[in-house]
Amino acid sequence: MGLKEGVIKCKAAVAWEAGKPLSIEEVEVAPPKAHEVRIKIVATAVCHTDAYTLSGADPEGCFPVILGHEGAGIVESVGEGVTKVKKGDTVIPLYIPQCGECKFCKNPKTNLCQKIRITQGKGVMPDGTSRFTCKGKQIYHFMGTSTFSEYTVVADISVAKIDAAAPLDKVCLLGCGISTGYGAAINTAKVEPGSTCAVFGLGGVGLAVIMGCKIAGASRIIGIDINKDKYAKAKEFGATECISPQDCKKPIQEVLVEMTDGGVDYSFECIGNVGVMRAALEACHKGWGVSVIVGVAAAGQEISTRPFQLVTGRTWKGTAFGGWKSVDNVPKLVTEYMSKKIKVDEFVTHTLPFDKINEAFELMHSGKRPKMKPPHHHTHTYRKGKTIVAIQVNDMVGKPPGQSSPQYISFNTGKSDTSASPDFGAGDCLEVLLPQEAAYSRELHKKWNLLIFSVGSPYCQISSKRNKSCH
Repeated sequence: MGLKEGVIKCKAAVAWEAGKPLSIEEVEVAPPKAHEVRIKIVATAVCHTDAYTLSGADPEGCFPVILGHEGAGIVESVGEGVTKVKKGDTVIPLYIPQCGECKFCKNPKTNLCQKIRITQGKGVMPDGTSRFTCKGKQIYHFMGTSTFSEYTVVADISVAKIDAAAPLDKVCLLGCGISTGYGAAINTAKVEPGSTCAVFGLGGVGLAVIMGCKIAGASRIIGIDINKDKYAKAKEFGATECISPQDCKKPIQEVLVEMTDGGVDYSFECIGNVGVMRAALEACHKGWGVSVIVGVAAAGQEISTRPFQLVTGRTWKGTAFGGWKSVDNVPKLVTEYMSKKIKVDEFVTHTLPFDKINEAFELMHSGKRPKMKPPHHHTHTYRKGKTIVAIQVNDMVGKPPGQSSPQYISFNTGKSDTSASPDFGAGDCLEVLLPQEAAYSRELHKKWNLLIFSVGSPYCQISSKRNKSCH
């Protein structure tokens, strides 16, 4: 790395275009302007939000860009007017800032500071320009943080000074996932002692929710996920039991209502799937149940339920960064970790060198899912209103389009609109690409014991994968 007229040359993982792997490049990082801070990033984590933008599905996605929003480092230099941090301070960059001056910061009901929201969403600093260049081209910032670079520049309201003794390769996770899940239980739901909770999705955020529910004193915490390999870890964090929707003969919300004598007190959706969001709400107890949406659905997705669910006393809420006012509370979260009140180390599954960042994304997406051999394809289309009868084999209710690999299901024509059904045999494996979320029917086709999917809008494209080993 060289230093020339205040510009630092360093390595960064650049996303040149959507859908392509990150490229390790030498970038130039300009010095901080007024009310800006340049940080040497010591450690960063990868998150599904980074992958979502990289996929091209993010409507605010700008390319080329340096992604990353879970990082920690040391202040290298500060611009004019910066008073809260100085060179050498240990810090965590914040994708939700806290200016302390806007009406959002002054309102105790929210943590959604809007001071730099417009420019941050455009991938630039508050003055409308970028501090990154590579090969003569401007590179956009991401979420006001861009931690996939050895050096980054952030607004001074987007940084929290933390305990210098904190291990940065651990506390970088407090920049997003852990804080989000933990705060969803503590701040947003305000889980009470003795309550019953259900957590949908047992990834990192779901585990953090479980941790928060346990710390709040919940007596029963039910984890829901189709990947049973996650159950042991969930129980380490405080889950009292775990179930898979695939093992249930009824919709998961009905199962939970029966298990809990009327429904859970609090539920949390930690996936970003609108179908699961509905299930989480409907699993709540009449009169007082609270459901918190933690996962972020793909752009254009909409939630739905019968209004009577809300009329009869259930509450539907959402959370961003767990409701924490970032500058004030991230240092406190680090202190809670250092005092062993909350877990952080246990969330780390792999530690890789920076140049292996694409491998890190592969690991994040990996899991014990069905492996497919490259099949022969042909395509059929079902128009709106048709039905597909299917057994889902790799996801609780699927992922929003563009956010993950497609669903793989087993197909059987059964009695499902056979006049329009293609000539597939039982056991043929199909890839289903949904432009919008498939709506789940509550019916169960008893003869075939198959879940019924109703095609959403406007069509569902089916690619036949004639490979019966996919089971």
